Amino acid sequence: MKLYSLATLAGIAQAVVVYQTAHYHVTVTAGDQDVASVSLPQSTSQPEQQQQQPQVQQNQKQDEGQQQDSGAKVVTVATTMQALKAQQSSSPTSEQAPSSTDQGEEASTTPNPSATGDTDIDEYAKKCIDRHNNDRSKHSAPKLAWNDTLADYAKKYLQNQNCVFAHSGGPYGENIAMGYDSAEDAIKAWYEENKKYNFQAGQFSESTGHFTQMVWKSSTQIGCADVDCGDKGTFMACEYFPRGNVMGQFVENVLSG
Repeated sequence: MKLYSLATLAGIAQAVVVYQTAHYHVTVTAGDQDVASVSLPQSTSQPEQQQQQPQVQQNQKQDEGQQQDSGAKVVTVATTMQALKAQQSSSPTSEQAPSSTDQGEEASTTPNPSATGDTDIDEYAKKCIDRHNNDRSKHSAPKLAWNDTLADYAKKYLQNQNCVFAHSGGPYGENIAMGYDSAEDAIKAWYEENKKYNFQAGQFSESTGHFTQMVWKSSTQIGCADVDCGDKGTFMACEYFPRGNVMGQFVENVLSG
């Protein structure tokens, strides 16, 4: 076979390039006759795989099995849990809280909780926040600030729930209770779960989830509300932002004191 210069090969009109797995094989023809054959190495580097983003999942725990005898009332409490190494959401935007029709879906953006000054809150809010902050101080957690957006979210959910005891499934941390005589009594019951919590293990438990959300160090704002459910007593909900009970973050957020 005759050898041709690269310039000569470039001038031949009919060229066919065949792609193979390990190299390029170039066959140059003139008419029906093969005149040159050249093998060139093909880059074996593969495009970098797109790095997968961590997935955030929410595992909602409903602790409806916890009941206490309060006269003729049944007292029930429940809390939410975030699971599988969930990451805290970035700074939220200032949109309105989801309506009741949005319950059960993860919000794409979290309503911006702008804290309300302590001097602007009513007596109910003051009792809720004072009880929380008194208990949080025992666990080196900073004070919570009252948030009207969170309180409105809780109120709308309770009003649309028709006294059916269940979580909202919304974007916040949440503790709920039914049957207590006052908000302070419900919050006290949540905190009493600290006696069962294993600080050394630092893990979520359905029997201590209300307590851990209450004293969660990274939570900074709170809003609570309740509705009268007649013979069932008062149905209460507290919303927390940022939400607590995040798997893998208990040790640094639930402190022994």
